[in-house]
Amino acid sequence: MVSNTSAVPANERVIITNALEYWFTKDWDRHTSAPSKELFQKWFFGGSPVDQEIAEQFQPHMEKFFAGDYEAWKHDKDGALALVIFCDQWTRNVYRKSPKAFAYDTKAIEIAESIIADEGRFS
Repeated sequence: MVSNTSAVPANERVIITNALEYWFTKDWDRHTSAPSKELFQKWFFGGSPVDQEIAEQFQPHMEKFFAGDYEAWKHDKDGALALVIFCDQWTRNVYRKSPKAFAYDTKAIEIAESIIADEGRFS
């Protein structure tokens, strides 16, 4: 079961917020509008500059999750979304041209399936 309030510590909540604001930007309401051209560009054509930004800002946190930390995030709506981004999107940026770029796909699928299974998570 996922809740909107969880046991995610405040210092980890900051990481989640920073990750979602980086990927979606502070100005875009992902619930009501399409992404901007600039955001679409970053997601699909960001290249080395975006890879480097993500690695510098988030790779340590990605590695911590891959090592078993941040488990409480799976039970938090924003935390779960951040983890899917870590496992499915940012691995492609951080580990580009390496088998590790796809090593966490199964984790991304597991988390996404748990989101789907819990109908009330994003309400």
